[in-house]
This record gives sequence, structure tokens and C-alpha cells, in this order.
Amino acid sequence: MSKATEAEELYQQAKKYNWRDLPGDAALARPLFASAANLGHFQAKCDLAGMMFQGHGGPKEQTTAMSIAWQAFAANDLEPLQQLDELLHSYADGLDDSPEKMRALNAADKAEKAIELLRYVSGYVKGLSGK
Repeated sequence: MSKATEAEELYQQAKKYNWRDLPGDAALARPLFASAANLGHFQAKCDLAGMMFQGHGGPKEQTTAMSIAWQAFAANDLEPLQQLDELLHSYADGLDDSPEKMRALNAADKAEKAIELLRYVSGYVKGLSGK
């Protein structure tokens, strides 16, 4: 069985529990979400982070929860956003001076700022694990 298939099966097992409303179910679902998350399941990481932040099914672990949530996001890394920035610049370069060119350059500028902001957030969250 592939890692992705195993992660999906664990995630589906965890989802069968009413963990948001029943503490006993949360205690059963949390280790399943954790196992699926450890195998790289994106949604399992998100659900596990929420459980850990609120203390569902185990101790409240807020800094670890934020780290897991960031890992889920960062697993997709910033490369696609950087590529989009480059594509927007290339697109704008091919346009004559027009409102469309200004919108494309504005979008590229915002993509660059988003990358900068995400790098800041990444540094902050990584620093939390040292606490």
C-alpha cells in the first residue's frame, strides 16, 4: 500500500468520529489524524492542528498546532508563487502601456509582497518550536 493511500485511509477512519462534539471520539480521532499527518496528508495536518490548538482529544498544544498548520501550508512551498510573480512580470512586459499592464504589474508587486510576508511568518513559526 502506498504512503498516500495509507494516509487517506487513516484520515477517513478519523473523520468517522464526532471529535468536535464528543471528547471520547476526539481521543480516538486525534492519533489517527496524527498518523495520517505524519504520512503527509494535508487535510489531516489541518484537522490535527485545530484539535491540538483547542485541546480536543489530548493536551492543548498551541505552538505545536501553529507549527503543524504552517507545515501544511509550506509543504506546497513558495516556488509556485515565485513563478507566478515572474509570469506576471513577463505578461506585463508584453503589454503596451495600458490599464491592463498596470494591473499586471500591481499583481506582480502584491505577489512579491506576499512572498516576503510568508517568509516572515515562516521564520516566526519556526522560532516557536524553539520555545
